[in-house]
Amino acid sequence: MISVFAGRGFQVRFGNGIRVSVMLGQHNYCDRMSYGTLRPSELIEREIKCQNFELAIIDDNHQPHADDGRPSTSGWHNFGGDSVKGYVSGNDLPRLLAWAAVPHRKVTDPCFLDEGWRETNEHAVAADLLEDCGYLEAAAVLRVHAINHSKEEEE
Repeated sequence: MISVFAGRGFQVRFGNGIRVSVMLGQHNYCDRMSYGTLRPSELIEREIKCQNFELAIIDDNHQPHADDGRPSTSGWHNFGGDSVKGYVSGNDLPRLLAWAAVPHRKVTDPCFLDEGWRETNEHAVAADLLEDCGYLEAAAVLRVHAINHSKEEEE
């Protein structure tokens, strides 16, 4: 399911319950954060262009509520102590959506945008995606490549 928010961004919810929120413009951590004081109706009418965006990754399967009844952020991906990551390059969006679409993805799984992410992890995530889609031989080749790549880094 795809949702659009008053000209400020959108969210994509995958069948696995993971929701990716892409927000830009006024009050969001992006190059257009100080876009001015536009009313929501004006935002819809204007095209906002930005090279980066604010990202949140939410697990709709794990959305407990705080004592006051409002949703808490415990079902959100943790970006080093923050529930959102700002200034994410638009070039990362296709890769991010592929990461989130993995059928058994959990919001606590490491994301390539996290601090300390290693390329070997990226290979493992891609191999998992290939396996989940039934491409077992391609996944095996990628896992071997990841192992070889890891050995080369150690040398």
